[in-house]
Amino acid sequence: MGRELGRDVGGFAAFTNAFDALGRLTGQTVAARDGRAIQHRAYSYRADGHLIGVDDHLDGARRFDLDPAGRVTAVHAANWTETYAYDEAGNQTTADWPATHPGHEATGPRAYTGTALTRAGAVRYEHDALGRVTLRRKTRLSRKPDTWRHTWDAEDRLTSTTTPDGTVWHYTYDPLGRRTAKLRLSPDGTTVTERTVFTWDGTTLCEQTTTAPDHLPNPVTLTWDHAGLRPIAQTERIVPREAPVAGGETGPDVHAGPAWAHGTAGPPPEASDLASASEASRTEVDSRFFAIVTDLVGTPSELVDERGEIAWRTRSTLWGTTAWTADSTTYTPLRFPGQYFDPETGLHYNYFRHYDPETARYLTIDPLGLQPAPNPTTYIHNPHIRIDPLGLAPSKCPDIDPVAREIARHASEEALRPDGDGTHYVRGVHPNALDVYVDGVINEDVPGLDIRYNLRHGRVGYWDPDKEAVVIEDGEGGTVFTPRGGKDWFDNVLE
Repeated sequence: MGRELGRDVGGFAAFTNAFDALGRLTGQTVAARDGRAIQHRAYSYRADGHLIGVDDHLDGARRFDLDPAGRVTAVHAANWTETYAYDEAGNQTTADWPATHPGHEATGPRAYTGTALTRAGAVRYEHDALGRVTLRRKTRLSRKPDTWRHTWDAEDRLTSTTTPDGTVWHYTYDPLGRRTAKLRLSPDGTTVTERTVFTWDGTTLCEQTTTAPDHLPNPVTLTWDHAGLRPIAQTERIVPREAPVAGGETGPDVHAGPAWAHGTAGPPPEASDLASASEASRTEVDSRFFAIVTDLVGTPSELVDERGEIAWRTRSTLWGTTAWTADSTTYTPLRFPGQYFDPETGLHYNYFRHYDPETARYLTIDPLGLQPAPNPTTYIHNPHIRIDPLGLAPSKCPDIDPVAREIARHASEEALRPDGDGTHYVRGVHPNALDVYVDGVINEDVPGLDIRYNLRHGRVGYWDPDKEAVVIEDGEGGTVFTPRGGKDWFDNVLE
């Protein structure tokens, strides 16, 4: 059935998965080279497939209360409780998690004006005429409020943020909407004091490099390997200053608490440690390799080093507000699939939008409008069973999965039958097909292009009026084919 049962990473960590008769993941085990258990999780479900429990080798048991709609209303664990309530539209009405965890200022009742969130606990929000969040202000008991100001372009992309200390961050994008860099500016507003450059494989972030001469002697690069949308490995490298930079990363300072730490700004300590270690040999690239342990949906939960030891471990709220152990020796900014944590804002960059884990909402309205879900700003209704890697479909679209399945079935028939006119392609082999795919997905002005998304399976199918063919992007490859019924067939499938 194509499910992954095991993987060996670098000879130092062995991953095994167990599934039940319904194909649900019931167990994950990570073992060291000597057979020692590094991590193990067991998952339990209710009859309709919703997750109701996780037994974690490191953190103990967690249990989840769900309402009839399948939304999580409570999380129970040792010395840990989260509670949530929702209205009929899926907006949170109240939220609570331990005061020792990051983001506790946002706990408490939520207030709305129309569909716009105006207050979450002690956090106030302002919006522009297009419904985009332009200000977030956190009230503090012992000092003045912390205020973030956000600026957006005509494509609803975040272009700059001013943080509470007055620092300005600038964000750049390529024509496909992918973020290419983030820049920390000096007080003069023109000098770049820190630069993070990103490298992409299609819609998947695969590398980043941070250059910050004031606290990093050398650029630091993080490279990620993925299996589909799930990250499986991270490599840290020190890049000689004179070397060309391909991609980059900025990590947060770690503020130690009793057991957990949370980043707010600046580089991770381990990046500085690595950079200092490399000073003895500027021409030699120092590197560290880590296996990434992910949860049920593909969110990183632990990083394992080449000794088989856990180098980074997280504790997160249901909706993604994350802390990590204070003794961590590495760090990753990857969060929910397709999301990247920006410590300067506390937000998650999610390709087409920015996500706020403290409120389980996006800061802008869904580019697809109301098609994916009736509420265009909330995240998916249950983060244990759904993902939104592009920030486009915050809940399962009932009309999309059947459409994609029918298109895929017909494409396979056309490509495999002796007199068929379908053509399979792999990324890089048929660039024209991929160009059409990119134009159709990113550019809303392509005339006559009918697009349907199936994000759960990473598949996109659309009609190309110039080729008079259906183009399907499915992971690393896909299919281009002309249906026997032409566009009428495609329209009938969509109906």
